[in-house]
Amino acid sequence: MRLWDLRTGSAVGEERPHRAQVTCTRFSPLGGMQILTASKDNSVLVLDARTLETRTTISDGLLRVTSNWSRADFSPDGRHIVAGSMNGAVGVYSAETGDLEQALRSHASPVISCAWAPGRAGFQQVASVDKNGNLGMWE
Repeated sequence: MRLWDLRTGSAVGEERPHRAQVTCTRFSPLGGMQILTASKDNSVLVLDARTLETRTTISDGLLRVTSNWSRADFSPDGRHIVAGSMNGAVGVYSAETGDLEQALRSHASPVISCAWAPGRAGFQQVASVDKNGNLGMWE
């Protein structure tokens, strides 16, 4: 992971928070001061966007990152993270502690991408897609 100064085009910092390839990055909806990363090392991290220091680590028996392009996502309020797994499960985790809060199961093949849609009046949806092209929708 590298930090770049957009004014000068120069790298201003570099860290290697993962032991394998990073498959996605996402800015937190909370002012963009945190970055979510997923990796083939079967972890999802929340990093401080200024220093690249790890704030939260998600690495448990459920999370097995499926592919080189697997995607995880923050909830619209930045309090949760959703990530798919090789076993077809979708995990909902606390962005602060990294604890698994819920395991959603409906896919029969590895989940490659998850996205969280903002809703109205507290209603939110999570979408997940597996390697066979099946879409799961969660409320």
